[in-house]
Amino acid sequence: MIPLQNLLNSLQAWAQEELAGQRRMHVLIERQESRLCANDPDGLLLATQALEPELEAQAERVVKRQRLFAAAARHWKVDPGALSLTSIVERCAPQPGLAKLRDELRVSTTELLRRNRRFSALASSHRRFIEELVNALIESGDPKSTRRGGTLVDAEA
Repeated sequence: MIPLQNLLNSLQAWAQEELAGQRRMHVLIERQESRLCANDPDGLLLATQALEPELEAQAERVVKRQRLFAAAARHWKVDPGALSLTSIVERCAPQPGLAKLRDELRVSTTELLRRNRRFSALASSHRRFIEELVNALIESGDPKSTRRGGTLVDAEA
C-alpha cells in the first residue's frame, strides 16, 4: 500500500498535469473556434488535428486519476466511485496545495465545458447554413419539383 503522503503528492502532481492539459485544451478549442468563424477549412483541419495528441494525453490522465483514486479508496477502505478530489482533500490533514488545485480545476473544467458547448453550437450552426446553401443551389426553383440533392457526406470519412 502506498503511504498516504506519497499518494497525496501523486494526486497533487496529477492535478497539476490535469490543469496544464485543460489550459492547453482551452487554447486548442479557441483556435478551432477562430478558424471556424474565419471560414478557414484548412486552418480548422489543422486545429482539429492538433487536438488529437491532447485528447490522447487526456485519456492517459484519466487512467492515472482512476489508479490514484483506487489507491486512495483502498487506503480508506471505500469504493473508488465514492471519492472525488474534494472528498480526498476533506479526508486529509490540511493540503493547501491540493485544495487550491482542486478549486482551479473546478473553474477550468466549468470554462472548458462552456467553450466546448459554444464551439459545438457554432459548428452545428455552420453545418446547417452550409446544408441550406447546398440545398438552395441544388433545387431547380420549381416548387413542384421533388428533386432533392440528398445528404451531404464527407467521402473520406
